[in-house]
Amino acid sequence: MLDYRKVLFGTNMISIEALPKIIDSTQLTSDLDGTLPYDHSSWLETRLAVEEFAWQAADLLDRLDDLQEDLARNDFADDVSGAKHKIDLHNEMKKQIMKAPVEDIDLLGEEIDKPLVQPENISTGSVRKNACFLNE
Repeated sequence: MLDYRKVLFGTNMISIEALPKIIDSTQLTSDLDGTLPYDHSSWLETRLAVEEFAWQAADLLDRLDDLQEDLARNDFADDVSGAKHKIDLHNEMKKQIMKAPVEDIDLLGEEIDKPLVQPENISTGSVRKNACFLNE
């Protein structure tokens, strides 16, 4: 166990003017006399879009996992009518799998990734619009 009495923490206060001597100016935002582009509104919109994407992807994964579990069951029919019923259930599951918005979520992920790769093309408004479309 770590003895807190043996651990020393120190804080050094420096001025904003001295900050570029310690940290590369490309890693500092303009309010700290750096060149790192940063727009808080864009950051918030991107963060919200990423969270929405993660929620939708997790929801889709849960639904597909449930379908996979249903398909993995080995409930065999005892007669012809039971077999027809199982085939109907299987076809219904197939329709659900085919309707799963995998491509839509993939496109949403690519749209979120685009401004991160090419920051001058930031347009998270369209990302949020597409996220709302997936919720419908």
